Amino acid sequence: QDLSVLAPRWAPDGKSIYYLSSENDGYASHQFLNLWKVSIGDGTVQPITTGMKVSGFSFLPGQSWLYLTALNVYDFAPEEEFYYNIWLVNSVDDTLRRLTTREENWYAFNHTPDGSNLLVADQNWRLKLFSLATGELTQLDEQVEVSYVYGGSR
Repeated sequence: QDLSVLAPRWAPDGKSIYYLSSENDGYASHQFLNLWKVSIGDGTVQPITTGMKVSGFSFLPGQSWLYLTALNVYDFAPEEEFYYNIWLVNSVDDTLRRLTTREENWYAFNHTPDGSNLLVADQNWRLKLFSLATGELTQLDEQVEVSYVYGGSR
């Protein structure tokens, strides 16, 4: 099995490292890039996501949360179009929560300095602020579009 370690980042508590790793479940159409965690103390490695294609992740400042942009391959039937969504992960208990719906593409690029909002783009590449407290989306400027940006790290 071909494994690679990409984009390693320290957890805010300094006790673990999160990283992306590619893997294949034996089907040519199922090339995954999942989020993993390795404990510094005992070297334990555990998957945080499975069956996902994570395009990027980053920790929110001063918090135990990280956000990521990913599609969950198993959410969709083979004939369906895949959609990327924005997810939150609690680094204390590694719970995963989807922030956006699966019916359209969403990409998280960065966060506000206080970590209260995410800078996101919708499937038409319009920039918006996503409030983590309320889930509200605020259009930044109708004229601003993103041609292409990869990942969610700073």
